[in-house]
Amino acid sequence: MLLQKNADDQKDMADRNSVQEIKAVVAILKQSFDSGKIEDDIKGTITETSIPYKRALEGAGVPPPMVKEYLLNGVEAARELSGLGVKPGQLKNMLAEKNEEALRNIINQQEQQQIAQLQEEQRQQSIMQQNMALQQSLQGGVLG
Repeated sequence: MLLQKNADDQKDMADRNSVQEIKAVVAILKQSFDSGKIEDDIKGTITETSIPYKRALEGAGVPPPMVKEYLLNGVEAARELSGLGVKPGQLKNMLAEKNEEALRNIINQQEQQQIAQLQEEQRQQSIMQQNMALQQSLQGGVLG
């Protein structure tokens, strides 16, 4: 009985988190939706693909202003694709692929930055070791 209540509480919390997540995405997309440039039949598709995309971006450590920018880029891409005659079902798949590609690029860029940072740290450490060796050899020459 207690386990069931605990499970129900967790489900309620997950539902509240999902609702908050949806509201956050809709708040970001609302300005584009209200501009009148987005057809009503694709708004749901855009929102549906934006929710997991936002979650993934945040999981990758993308700062909130950039998350918003990426989501709005998706709206613009959806508008363009819809204008080319892409139907909502196809649009959903195309947006999901575009979002995955953008996320891969973000992660690759983050990894490259980490590698560059590690290389710089190694370079600095090497310089410090060389300086220490030079100081020791100079001290050895003075004392020797």
